[in-house]
Amino acid sequence: MDLGQVQLKRGNTAEALASWNEFLDCADGVQSVCINDALGNITARLPLIPEILAAAQRQIRDQAREPEERITPTAAARQMGRTA
Repeated sequence: MDLGQVQLKRGNTAEALASWNEFLDCADGVQSVCINDALGNITARLPLIPEILAAAQRQIRDQAREPEERITPTAAARQMGRTA
């Protein structure tokens, strides 16, 4: 279990997102099975956070208006974590 997950279980959404953002900054450009697993876990938890769900819905609407701008799942996780 990672620090962000522990913080999220305790109801500390802002702290969880900050931990995950720090992790994403450190992991940027590193190829690792462990990092990929962690990214998958983070991505799976983000939609469970109401603030993140609202941000994701806004992003989907915005992308529908601007189809030339596509975003990777990792970049989306970063953006959503920083918008909360």
